[in-house]
Amino acid sequence: MHAPLEALEILDPPVMLTIYEALVSARKFYDLPVELMPICEDNSDYYCINNNGEVVFWSHNGTTNQKWAKRDRMG
Repeated sequence: MHAPLEALEILDPPVMLTIYEALVSARKFYDLPVELMPICEDNSDYYCINNNGEVVFWSHNGTTNQKWAKRDRMG
């Protein structure tokens, strides 16, 4: 059974997993690098934004080469 990916939320009170909870958990249990900010969690793997504004996939098994460049806004 596959569950759809859900974006992490910034709400008060939180409805689902919040960015803060995911960040603390990922850094504590999976050594998520400090330059990555998780925006979506999938079974202890994370889609994150890096310091360059790119979205990167980070596996709890370690880093990967999967990333997507930020898109510039058009006019």
